[in-house]
Amino acid sequence: MPIYSFASALRLSVCKPVLMVLLLALASACKSTLAPAPPAASYSAAPAKTLEPTTLNIPVELEVAFLQKVFNDALTNPLFEDNSLDDNGGDNLMIRVQKRLPLQLSASGNMLDVTLPVHIWAKVGYRVDKFGITIGKYEEVDFDVDVRFGSKVALATDWKLSTKTSSNGYTWVKKPAIEVLGIKIPVTYIVEKVLDEQLPEVAKIIDKEIAKNFDVKTQMTSLWRLMQEPVLVNETYRAWLKLVPKEAIMAPFDAKAGKLRLVMGISAIAETQLGEKPMVAPNPNLPNLRLVPKPDERFDVALLARIPWAEARRLALQQVRDTTFRIQNDKYSLKILDLEMYGQGDQMVVGATIAGTIQGKIFFKGIPIYNTATQSVLITKLDYDLQTKNKIAKSADWLMHSSFIKTIEPYFQMSIEPQLAYARQAMRQSLVQNKIRKDITLTGQLDDIQPEAIYVVPEGLNVIVNASGKIAIQIKQD
Repeated sequence: MPIYSFASALRLSVCKPVLMVLLLALASACKSTLAPAPPAASYSAAPAKTLEPTTLNIPVELEVAFLQKVFNDALTNPLFEDNSLDDNGGDNLMIRVQKRLPLQLSASGNMLDVTLPVHIWAKVGYRVDKFGITIGKYEEVDFDVDVRFGSKVALATDWKLSTKTSSNGYTWVKKPAIEVLGIKIPVTYIVEKVLDEQLPEVAKIIDKEIAKNFDVKTQMTSLWRLMQEPVLVNETYRAWLKLVPKEAIMAPFDAKAGKLRLVMGISAIAETQLGEKPMVAPNPNLPNLRLVPKPDERFDVALLARIPWAEARRLALQQVRDTTFRIQNDKYSLKILDLEMYGQGDQMVVGATIAGTIQGKIFFKGIPIYNTATQSVLITKLDYDLQTKNKIAKSADWLMHSSFIKTIEPYFQMSIEPQLAYARQAMRQSLVQNKIRKDITLTGQLDDIQPEAIYVVPEGLNVIVNASGKIAIQIKQD
């Protein structure tokens, strides 16, 4: 090979790699790289979720048979006893009244009807004049009477259960009579007089014993404190019901089908939270009772659906990854390689790592809202962060005036439909005979569940959901 040709070939072989490097460097230099400072993360205190207190209906159903037992236990023998012949103006009468059979109880409305079978023993002094002979003697007699009482049940504002019992008369089962020298001496009128005088006293005993045996305030104080403890209503979804009681109310007593129904209500703010057990600061003091015609059975419950930042990023990346965005009739193109998300005040910040006509990172900010039709959280009013705008203006002004933001906005959509479905299921399951304690059962029904507000928090997005329906607490006496 001629020397000239060899030398030329040598120069070309040496210069070619250098030329390629220079061309690549030039191409790289022509492609803009964006590296704006990221917006600072900040979080506003989420406004308190304001819920009007709702009334939790608490029907306390007392079996009439149970009340009957309490009455029988309260009325111990003797019911009444007079052991002196000389008292009451020298009436020559001793008397002892005892239960003959267990008391029988029935109920209707707010009235209790009591039938008390009693056995009465009496020692009666008498005098008989016959054939010019005066005979004086004391005789003992036994007889049976069924005594009837009516008792009106009420509960005072200080939680004291009261009954106003009055006599409804009596029926003789076996009338007393004394026979002396073939003469029957009726002492019925004497005993009836005593009964008429003493039955009001027996009624007072009934009222006193019921008040003593039914300590409603202590029981309700226990319930008041117990209901403030968060209840895990669904373990699978970690759904907690938290009640913040405000007021205690009560409707009039009502009795039917062998049960005395005491309808109480606790006016409370009810919240349901998914996740960890909520922290509470219980109020131990039971307020005075407020009497109302009928407690409201409706409730509103605040549910919390969370979208962690990692989940929001995953959902958005699923939609934008591997998508090439063509801008200005394919003059420019961009791909989103990665995303990061966090909050700034009430806005959501999205950092997008991009490649294509330009490379590097750009930052957007927008307001998260809930779309009812798709049950998803969307980012609206999406716009470049100020630092990103400044960088774009210097090296990629075309991006500022393109429709890129409007194009990508629908891609930032995060469905919470599964969480709402879980919340519905958890709430509905929790309201079907959920035993809080062996004698206390939570029951009710869920009618509707709708998202209400979205808050940006350090952990992600919190979606407040409002549920409505009916809820009640049933208490059964053993």
